[in-house]
Amino acid sequence: MPDQSGARLPRTLTLRRLLGLLRPERARLARGTVFLAVGSAMGLLYPKVAGTIIDAAVAGGDRSPIDRAALELVAIAVVQSVAVSLRYVHFSIAGESVVTALREKLYARVLEQDIAFFDERRTGDLTNRLASDTAVLQSALSANISMGLRNAASVLGGLGFLLYTSPVLTALMLLVVPAVAIGGVYYGRYVRRLSKAVQDALAQSNEVAEESISGIRTVRSFAAEEGELARYGKAVRHSFALAKARVRAGAGFMSAASLAAFEPGGWLRTRDGGEVDNDGLVRVLGRIADVILSGGEKIWPAEVETALSSHPGVAAVLASGSPDREWGQRVVVRVVPRRRAEPPTLDSLRDHAAETLARHKLPRELIIVERLDRTALGKIRRS
Repeated sequence: MPDQSGARLPRTLTLRRLLGLLRPERARLARGTVFLAVGSAMGLLYPKVAGTIIDAAVAGGDRSPIDRAALELVAIAVVQSVAVSLRYVHFSIAGESVVTALREKLYARVLEQDIAFFDERRTGDLTNRLASDTAVLQSALSANISMGLRNAASVLGGLGFLLYTSPVLTALMLLVVPAVAIGGVYYGRYVRRLSKAVQDALAQSNEVAEESISGIRTVRSFAAEEGELARYGKAVRHSFALAKARVRAGAGFMSAASLAAFEPGGWLRTRDGGEVDNDGLVRVLGRIADVILSGGEKIWPAEVETALSSHPGVAAVLASGSPDREWGQRVVVRVVPRRRAEPPTLDSLRDHAAETLARHKLPRELIIVERLDRTALGKIRRS
C-alpha cells in the first residue's frame, strides 16, 4: 500500500493500520470470536458423534447408544446454528461500524485538500474511493478475519482429534502437508513475480505506443515508422515471452496438482458437485466452492446463468453470491447487455427466470458490466 508520496509502506505497518481501525470494536469482535470458537467446536464434534452411531449400528444389539448419539447430534446442530448466527452478527456489525467511521474520516480528509488536488483528479475517482474501496476494507476487516479465525480453529481442532484418534497417521500426514504447502507458497510467489513482470512489460509497450502516436508528426518528419514499429514489436514480444513462462509454470503446477488429486484406487477428486438423473447418468452442476447458500437452500450459479442466458437483452451473465443479513447470501448477477442503451432490468430478469427457476433462486441484485473477464480458454473468471 503506497503512502501519499507514492512510496510503498511495509506490510507490518499496513497491517497495524488496518487492525487499528478495529480497536473501537474490540469488545464486539471478542464476543464474536467466542461464538466462532463454539461453532467450530460443534462442527468438529459432528464426525465424532456420527462415528459413534455407525459403530453402534454395525455392532447391532442395543439401540440406546444410537438414540443417545442422535439426540447429541440434534443438540450439536442447535448450538452450532446459534453460535454461527451470533458470530455472523457480531463480525458483520463490527465491519459496518468500521467502514462507516472510515468513510467519515476519508471524506473529512478529502475536503481538507487544496483546490489543485481536485483539479488533478476526477470526481468519480474520489467518490469511488468513498464507496467501493472502503467496502473492500470492510470485507478484509470483518469477513476475512472471521474466516481466517474459523479456519485456524478448525485446523487446530482437527489436528487435536486426529492425534487423539491415530497419532501415527497424523504424524505421517504432517510429514506430507508442510512440503506441499511450502511448495505452493514458493510457486505462488514465482507466478506473482511473473504476472507483475507481464503487466510491467505491457505497460512499457503502451508507453512506446503512446510516445509514437503523440509525437506522430515527429515520427513522420524523420520517416521513423519502421524504427517505432520495431521498438513496439520488441516490447510486445518481451511481454509475450514472459506470458509464456507464466503459462508453463501454471501448467507444471496443474500437472502436479492433477496427480495429487488421484486417490488410492484411481478415483479422481474434482471438487465438483453433481446429481444422478432418472436414467442413471451423472450431471455436473458446478464447482462446490461456487454454491450460493441463501436461506438454507443451495443454489448452483450455472442453473441461474442458464435460465437468464436466453433473455433477449442478455449477451453474457455471471451469477454469484453476496453476503446478506437476512438470507446469508443473495443471488447477484452481472450482465453484459446486448444493447448498452437498453440494458435489462432486474424485474425483467426475475420474470424471465421465474419460468424455470424456483423463487428462492431468482436474482436479488443486478450489476450491469461492459464485459466479463475470461481465462485463456474462454471460461468466465468467477473470482
